[in-house]
Amino acid sequence: MEPVWQGGTRDADLIHVALRASLDFESGRIVGTVQNAFRSLRAGTDRIRLHSRGIEIREVTGGDGQALGYRERDGFLEISLETPMAVGDEASIEVEFSATPASGYHSSLTRGEEFAPSAHGSSFPDGLRPWIPTWDAPGELATMDTQIVLRDDLSAVANGVLIAVDTLPGAGPGQKVFTWRSLTEIPVRSMAIAAGAFDTFAAKAGETELYFHLPAGTDPETAQRTFGESTAVLEYFTRKLGRPFPFPRYDQAVLSDLPALMLDGASLTMIDATELPSVADELDDRRERPRRTVARGAARKWFGAWLAPLQERHRWLLDGLALTLELDYESRVRGLPEVELEWDSLRDSVIRRSEERLVVESSEGVVVALAREEMAERAAWVLRILRARLGEETFWRLIQAFVGRDTGRLVTVEDFRRLCLSLTGLDIGPEIAQWTGRVTVPELHIRFQRRSVKGVGESLGIVVDQVQPGPLFRVSLPIEVHFAGGIVRFEELVIDKKTNLVIVPLDDRVVDVAIDPEGVVLASFSIEKDDASWIAQGSLSRSSIDRARALPRLDELSATSEEARAALIRILRMSPEPSLRERTTQWMRFQGPACNLALKQAAAEDLSPLVRRAALHSLLQRFAQGDWIPGADELELFLQMEQRETSPAVLEKLEQIRKTVPQSE
Repeated sequence: MEPVWQGGTRDADLIHVALRASLDFESGRIVGTVQNAFRSLRAGTDRIRLHSRGIEIREVTGGDGQALGYRERDGFLEISLETPMAVGDEASIEVEFSATPASGYHSSLTRGEEFAPSAHGSSFPDGLRPWIPTWDAPGELATMDTQIVLRDDLSAVANGVLIAVDTLPGAGPGQKVFTWRSLTEIPVRSMAIAAGAFDTFAAKAGETELYFHLPAGTDPETAQRTFGESTAVLEYFTRKLGRPFPFPRYDQAVLSDLPALMLDGASLTMIDATELPSVADELDDRRERPRRTVARGAARKWFGAWLAPLQERHRWLLDGLALTLELDYESRVRGLPEVELEWDSLRDSVIRRSEERLVVESSEGVVVALAREEMAERAAWVLRILRARLGEETFWRLIQAFVGRDTGRLVTVEDFRRLCLSLTGLDIGPEIAQWTGRVTVPELHIRFQRRSVKGVGESLGIVVDQVQPGPLFRVSLPIEVHFAGGIVRFEELVIDKKTNLVIVPLDDRVVDVAIDPEGVVLASFSIEKDDASWIAQGSLSRSSIDRARALPRLDELSATSEEARAALIRILRMSPEPSLRERTTQWMRFQGPACNLALKQAAAEDLSPLVRRAALHSLLQRFAQGDWIPGADELELFLQMEQRETSPAVLEKLEQIRKTVPQSE
């Protein structure tokens, strides 16, 4: 059987798919017909192959209604044509089928008090082939008709535009038929359906009609808190990309039991019901969800549904572009420093996944393909590196040109490389190869040497060793040398050897050397520098990333250094970025009243519920370890906090303190 991401060889081009299906919620079966229309790619085409895995095939007929011979083999449905086709000839094949698939399509009649009955179908995680017999491969665009037969108290959503809701002959009593049509070609693997008892809300973004389908009974305020930013997201993306939303209508549906928080269709996004915020929720508690989910789904309509990968190996670029666009919107909402910290967290994730993959490789002796989520993070970082080299204006001009290309919607990484070369003169081929052709990332060990050179004077030697297994990388490494008089010298080091040495003349006493202070290098760093430099990095750096990277070392030093403790407290109290303050609470593990006071003040006064919750969590840990025993006045403070707190996440921690910490008599 061929892997899901491969389509196999084909003799004809799929040009239209027409699905008509009845959904049986009690049995979990989907029953119906699918008509696949093809255009022959070669002379003498006498068979058509469709992907089908575990589907019960009941009958196959040609366009004239005549039964056609077929056989099922190795995940394919091979259909024999009555008459061979010439190049360019078109033919239609209808397959009557029934399936109770283990993946791709799922329905539930009842599931406790969750949203039910409901059903959803998509290509995640194993393609369409478990529930629809069609040509299920990347690089295939087709127009599409979708008819879903349901009982009359339910609704169905699919790609395209809703054409009709009516009763058709043969639909059965008490049933309705929802007919959706996409006259715009869409990737076949973006085919998707959703069904359930929905309340539907509407909005507009420019000329695009927006529809939000939520569980019946959802109050309008929850609907607004879930999808209220959709218009702003689409309008921002339109301005950023220089191209309007690619489809006339965009539907977002909330369902239960999704195999992921979000599933993609072409003009349909399905979101898991766990993303619904209650009216009582503070959105900050949810770490920017569901806005992030809404933005991610919208970004993938430009990158994935409009521009589609010619082959699966090119998908990483589109996923990386979608994540880049999503984070760009986040920087508009939350501010650039906050999102820069998220980029640094993504870097940590890529490094961690790389290390996990290396363990698998060394133990099994095989190279394991990166999962889609992993590759999207790595791809976004590749684009971040390119963005730093090109600058903001040129980078987004390149992305706009890529989205607006008039040479077809099926794209490759090579297309992007050629476009970049023609617009900017920069060949990114070697850059792409080194970041995507292996699972490792650079591991840079950095140390400093004071030197005295005759005729030159004092200088600082910066030694950078590449210590990762496997081939060497070529990395541009920015550094900042901070002098006691306030002068900052900027250098960019080219790291392309096993050991790299750069000499920096010294005009004053060095306070600190910041390595990659803006966080634009995808690498792990091991840095040898004195304690005073680490304290200066945490205290004086203008970069939130630089301060965040100093936290682990400041935590180590805080056991013996008053200056390190003061630096940690200063970051917690004065950093404008909530995520940096939250992260700091996790590294304030030194003992003493100053630390306890700083954490209590953060728990009581910080404007971010995430920081308040994290500070309370750290206090609970200190109590469990015997490092903090609250007095009566502190317990009274927590009681007052509980009475005025509005965040459910913070209230949960306050309740935990009340139940865990013994109350004074």
